[in-house]
Formats: sequence, structure tokens, C-alpha cells
Amino acid sequence: MDEMRLVVLGTDSAPTFAVYNYLQDRFGVSKLILEDPENRATFLKRRLKKLGPMQVAGQLAFQLLVTPALRRFGAARVRAIQDEFELKLNPPEQTKIKHVQSVNSQEALDILRELDPAVIVLAGTRILSKKFLSNLQCPVLNIHAGITPLYRGVHGAYWALAEGRPDLCGVTVHRVDTGIDTGEVLEQRLISVTKLDNFATYPWIQLGEGLAVLAGLLPQVANGTRRGVPPFTTESKLRHHPTIWNYVFCRLHRGVR
Repeated sequence: MDEMRLVVLGTDSAPTFAVYNYLQDRFGVSKLILEDPENRATFLKRRLKKLGPMQVAGQLAFQLLVTPALRRFGAARVRAIQDEFELKLNPPEQTKIKHVQSVNSQEALDILRELDPAVIVLAGTRILSKKFLSNLQCPVLNIHAGITPLYRGVHGAYWALAEGRPDLCGVTVHRVDTGIDTGEVLEQRLISVTKLDNFATYPWIQLGEGLAVLAGLLPQVANGTRRGVPPFTTESKLRHHPTIWNYVFCRLHRGVR
């Protein structure tokens, strides 16, 4: 289905390649546009300004001391999830890739103007700017790892479980607007986790389920017949990375890994 003129925007990462390969196998992808990673000093400075030093210190401690262990313990489970959902992590041939400094750059807009896509799928980029979105003529879709709008931001499955809301542990496919995961919901799906799952495996289940949802929606989105649906909840909150003390508390008192 190359006539769909599908473009994927992402980063040089395994999840981005999983999205590209899944859609390439089923529809054909015109181009994969990869943006460079954001400068870590700039990212940290912005996070400090927004959350404060104590919160950021707790997040960094979690990422440095806990996350590597969770990834190691969950490695076999991640491979099983990838096999279950037929997720392929190999990068595509270079002729299918365009590199840009930022998806919000004029260079990226020029590439998209030339490609004239019918649908754009995000796969892990930074937040799209108002200018970028206003210059696009086609729908932009995102697989969000959480049930919006209550679990906007990051790690939606973890936060749902940590808050005792397995009924809202899932994934959302939505249109992208200028907010953070505030776009029109096209479909939401709950996920099931096992005792083998943890913080490092939840996103892979969400990606697998989300891609299955997205594949069912794309033809309707491309021909303009797909409409939004009511979200599972209208509660709204923006989520950030957990701190090490938040994780330890939820692990000890709620059994959430």
C-alpha cells in the first residue's frame, strides 16, 4: 500500500525502528526521518527549571541505580514481547532514512513538503512546535504509552499500576496537537501485565498493542473517514519520570515493579 504515502518521524533507537518495520511490512513507508538527540545539558537545565533540583535528583538516581537492573532482569521478557508482537528492531537501509537536527527544523518541513505524505506517524520525537504543525497538511498520529488524558507524559503504564488503576493501564493512539498528549483520541486499549513484567517491559507491551491498533486505523485516517472517540477518562495529569523514593515506596507497598 505505498499509495498511502506514510512517513515516520523518530530517533535512532530500537522503538523507532520497531514502528518503522511494523508499518513498512504492512503498508510501505515512504521515508523514515530521524532527528538528532537533544543536548543533554539543555534537557537537564529545562527539567531543573520545571521540576526543581530535589525531584530531578530523585529521577536521576532512579535512572542510574534502578533502571539498568530492571532492564537486565526484564531482558528475556522484552524479547518474548517483541516476538509476540512481531517487532523487528533492525534499522532500515540508508536510502529510506533522512537525518535532521530536529523535527521542528525548516529542513524537516522541506523534506515533508517534498514527500507530501498522507499520514505522519511519530515514534519518539521531541514535542512538535506550533509552527511545524501549522505547516502540515496531513494528519499526524502518535502511539502514546498511557491512557490519556489522565496519564499524559511518560510511563503511563507504571503510573497507572502504581496508583492502583489497572483499569487505566493501556495505550492511546491519538492525533497530535500543540499540547502534550492532548490530541483527539482515535482509540485506546488496555494491556495485561504478568509477574515477569516491570518498569522496563511495560513500554514494549504498550508499543506492541499500540501498533496493532494503529495498523487498523491507518487506512481510515488516510482516507479521512476516521473520527475521534471518547477517552476512557476525562481526568487529566501530566506525568514525569519516577523518583527513586517513589519507585521504592510503590515496590514495597503496592508490589509494582
